[in-house]
This record gives sequence, structure tokens and C-alpha cells, in this order.
Amino acid sequence: MLRRAPFSLINRALPLIRHILNQETDPDILGRVITLAGEKQINGLTDDLTEYLFYGDPTLKSLAIQSLVQMDSPEALGRLEQVAATEKCDGEILNAIDFLAARIPAISRQAAMHHEKREFSQTDETFLNHLVSKNPHEQFEAFQYFANSRDKVFQAVSRMDETCNPALLMILLRIVAITRPPEAVKLLLHIITREKPQASLRFMVYNALQAYPDILGTSVLISSISDPVAHVRISAAKMLNKHCTSFVIAAIKSKIESGTATGANLAISILDARAVNLTEKLIPSDSFFYTAFQHMEQNASLPVIDSFIEALEKRNMRSSIKRCRSLRQQRAEKHLPRIMMVNPSRACLDAFSAKMSPAGYETLLFSSPQEAFERLMEEKPGILITGIFLGDMHCIDFIKEVRTLYPEEELPVIVSSIMHVDIDNWEKHTGHTGITAWCSFPPSVSQITSWFSGKK
Repeated sequence: MLRRAPFSLINRALPLIRHILNQETDPDILGRVITLAGEKQINGLTDDLTEYLFYGDPTLKSLAIQSLVQMDSPEALGRLEQVAATEKCDGEILNAIDFLAARIPAISRQAAMHHEKREFSQTDETFLNHLVSKNPHEQFEAFQYFANSRDKVFQAVSRMDETCNPALLMILLRIVAITRPPEAVKLLLHIITREKPQASLRFMVYNALQAYPDILGTSVLISSISDPVAHVRISAAKMLNKHCTSFVIAAIKSKIESGTATGANLAISILDARAVNLTEKLIPSDSFFYTAFQHMEQNASLPVIDSFIEALEKRNMRSSIKRCRSLRQQRAEKHLPRIMMVNPSRACLDAFSAKMSPAGYETLLFSSPQEAFERLMEEKPGILITGIFLGDMHCIDFIKEVRTLYPEEELPVIVSSIMHVDIDNWEKHTGHTGITAWCSFPPSVSQITSWFSGKK
């Protein structure tokens, strides 16, 4: 029926077509829908078709490639080029890229991937430069300027390329997570699929993407879950937790059930990320379930155990819930040394907790400085660790409030961030800050141990 339908009707049926592509299991039905998408050049399904380039069914993969070629668009070419950078690249994909590249002018492809660079006002330029100012007051003012303008954030990110200041890009990615400009998703996908981005950059891109309620084309991101760096895997898991299609679950399950150490580490990262949606869907896997309970018994923090219990409750697994609650009580009764971390990024909080828990520390995690301060009024942790930008508050102002409760000799306060901080330089502009030290994110266990022992 849709083959003979006008485009206006097909456009209205797009949610139904997308639902079929994401949920249908009959290869014959899927093949006909994929073919229809190409024949009718339904560009809105480009990302959905890309998912099939990662499927194990060679027939559906070939049909998806043919349909992407029929799309004859810069977006389709861009997706094929992204897949070509993964282990799924083959001759058929390369041939499709060559065909489309010859048809689509390079200038159109560049516009599709990078978007047209828009003019910045002189004020915009000034604030952009201030984002990496050594004066924390100037820097925070610039952060607030961009955090209140979604369009300006997109314009700023679209100006970034491989030669830009890495610290500036990191800060802009943090602001993208706050403002969520819709046009920025393609830019983020381009950043993560270009050649060998650093671990800190991968972490921040996944952190930004997890702020979006919906992302099409998660197929190009599935390799993120196998990242060799633990805290990057956690950020990727939190991102995919919001977008756990049947394809994502099948791909992750396959990796976990491989019987390798990599598969076990992947399962642990999903648990440490408190990715409840992924966890609940992976529970039927014996390999995942076995690894999960091992982790609960050995190294899982209290928040991780709570999230696992939440996933078990969705499955109504009463005996497993009872066992986990017992493990939680045992963990709570150990009275381990406590570290408080304040950071608006939940990926940062979970990555930090995952590193500290196996080392014998309990973590108190807060995304709000106000809530953290209220807890500090009730109890003093062994160490306080904070990010730089805490929503509407700079960490310097937060630390000054903390110092009204606890002087420097009573509570070490550490600023931990991906961006380097020169505290001496800060204090030239602000006076004494009360900061004990700066460290890169995430802190190492040896650094934490030294601060507990009173060393800087």
C-alpha cells in the first residue's frame, strides 16, 4: 500500500515504519520495508537503515546498503563513511561510498558533517575565549553566557576542528550536555568517529550524548561500550542506557557471552554505570547474571547494588532481590572511609565511585552543591572532591561555603577535572581559595590514599 502512497501519507506513517524497523523480527517484512525506504527516498530513516549494517543477516545488510545508496544524500554518505571506520567495513560498503562520493559534491558532504559555520559576534568571540581564561570569574561568566543560549553553543561547537584548543572543546561539550542543541548530535557523532579521539574527549562526547532523550543511529556508537578505558565505558553505558534498542542489547549480549575478560569488564561497567534499562534487559543472560552477582558480592558500591535491585524488581525476581538486600546490608555495616564527590555529571559520579569502591572506599555522590552542603552539615567525609562548574555555582564559591564548616586542616578539598587547573593562578584573581589540590579526572587510588594520610 505504501509503495503507491503519496509522500505526504508516507511521512505521516514514519513513526510506524520506524517501529517496524526497530521491533520486527520477520526478515521478509524487514526486507520489504528497507527496500521501500530506499525506493521512496525516505531520508528520515537514514539512521534506522544504518543499524542494519551492523546486523548479522547479510541479506538485510545488503538491502540496507542499497537503500542508503538510493537515498542519494550527504547524510547517507556520512553514515556509510562512519560505518567504514568500524570493524563492519567491507567491500560492499566501500563500493557504496565510492558511488555516492562521485555523485555528491564535496562541499555538500562537508556541510552535512560539519554544518555551515555561522558568524559570531564580537561578544560571542570574547566569551568563547574567556571559557579558557585563567581568571575563574571570567571563565564562569563565559560558561553561564553559553549555558543560557542553545544556539550559540551549537555555533561554537560547529567551529571546532582537529586543531582547536582541546580544553575549550571539553568545556563546550559540558555545555552541550546542559543545553542539548538538536543540531549538535551530528557534530558529536562526527567527533567520536574521527581518527583516534583521546579518552577524555570520548568520555565528554558520550556524556553529552546521554543528555539527549533520543538519538538515531546508535549503531555507529555500539563500539563505545567496548572502550578500553573503564571510565569511558561507564559514560558510554549511561548513553546507551537511554537508547537500548533490540540491536544494542543483542550486540552487548554477544560481547558479554564471549567468555572473555573483556566481556566480564563490559558487564561490570554497565552495572557501575547504574544503567538500569540495560541491566534489566541483560538479566536473562546467564553470563551477565553470574558476573553481576560476583560484582555485588565483591566490589559493588551501595548505589550500584541499589540499581541492580531496581532492575531485579522489574523482573520480579524475589529471591535474588532478597539476596542483594542482604549483600547491601553487609556492605553498609563495614563503615568504610567515605569520600564525597560533587559534580553535575552523573557519568563523572559513577566513574569515580566505580574506581573507589574496589579500593575499600564508600562514596557519597551529589550532582547538586546545595544538597551536598546540607549533607556536609550533618556529617564530615574523609575527603571532598568537586568539579569546576557546579550548575549555577563555581566550585570556588562552593568551597568558600564549605570552609565555613570545616577548616583546611580538617577536610581536604580537591578540585578534579579533565581540564587542567592552576590554583596559584586562580588565587591571583580570587585570593585564597581553600583548595587543597587539583587533580585530573578521575583521581587515582594512590592520590586518594595520600590525601587521607594528610599529604598533598
